[in-house]
Amino acid sequence: DLVTGVQTCALPIFLERVEVFGDVLAGLVTGLMAQGMPAFEAACAAAYLHGACGEEFGLGLIAEDIPEILPEILQNLHNAAGGPEWNYAQPSDGDAA
Repeated sequence: DLVTGVQTCALPIFLERVEVFGDVLAGLVTGLMAQGMPAFEAACAAAYLHGACGEEFGLGLIAEDIPEILPEILQNLHNAAGGPEWNYAQPSDGDAA
């Protein structure tokens, strides 16, 4: 923020309607930081991605649903930024996690 000098991240308003799963959110932050993203930006990005998963899924979202939804959310963000189409492999039902 230019007035106070304090950084803030704009979280989607729908985060108010989505219960936060601390372990999933922490995993998202850690994964982003492991790829070199600074802590504050990783926290903001993880909160946004977590909320976007909740908005996409709707009511009844549980932590186990997020890994199934997240690739689509990331693909949509990537496409919106003008990036080329990704070819990511979806695990089959028989694959071990």
